Amino acid sequence: GTITAYAAIAAFPWNIAIQVGLSLVMGAASCTAWALFGTALRPVLSSPRAVRAFNIVMAALLLASLYPVFMDA
Repeated sequence: GTITAYAAIAAFPWNIAIQVGLSLVMGAASCTAWALFGTALRPVLSSPRAVRAFNIVMAALLLASLYPVFMDA
């Protein structure tokens, strides 16, 4: 997304290289955080009831995150 949004206005070729580098670093950090969060949740979600409750909460949060999208439409 950053390349398509800012590449056309980039006056210097290094801008694209910097954007790619930042995307790689941020992507690696995000994947690491995701994996660590999943590892930390594994002991908590040991029973089927806990997994179901977690899934319901995550589904409700996902639906709540769509509220601004539908309000702008």
